[in-house]
Amino acid sequence: MIERFAAADLPQLEGVVDRRTFLPTLAEGRRVLHLGCVDEGLTAERSGTGALLHEELNLVASDLVGVDLSSAGLKELGAIVPGSYVHGDVEHLGLLQLPACDLVIAAELIEHLGSPHLFYAELRRYLVWSGASAVLTTPNAHGWVGQLRFAVTRRELVHPDHVLVYTPTTLDRSLRASGLLPTGWWSHAWERVGS
Repeated sequence: MIERFAAADLPQLEGVVDRRTFLPTLAEGRRVLHLGCVDEGLTAERSGTGALLHEELNLVASDLVGVDLSSAGLKELGAIVPGSYVHGDVEHLGLLQLPACDLVIAAELIEHLGSPHLFYAELRRYLVWSGASAVLTTPNAHGWVGQLRFAVTRRELVHPDHVLVYTPTTLDRSLRASGLLPTGWWSHAWERVGS
């Protein structure tokens, strides 16, 4: 049997943002659950530069709880950003003692997961229970910088811990298959700092 492929329309974008400033803006004055809060291996380097997301969220959220699988990373992050932390696997959120919150942020996390559908199902249950909304970010496999690098060098630029790549279409399908309904899409572009 021959499968037929069809071009998929991309989700309508709300705009282009710099996630380093966009996510803290969404978190302002809210109770935030930050999943995958550790920047493994980069925490100390990013601290105080505006590039450590958990540190930036801590400045604006009314309450912030970080969740991560890395106990060493949580210890290091906790020394820089005192606060509430939960050690655990986001693919098993239901097993963790988590407080209710207004907003869940999972930034640059889903591409690291071995079982993203398990995570999506757990996230959906948590959102229903808490009444929260969620923001997920992930690199776009169709991003022009990566595509250009591949076309020119025939080499792929990939983080050593990434096990998945998403396109807007595959991300939308994955979320909807788990009962999560996206309400907005943004594209990310880095803003120049200190020019």
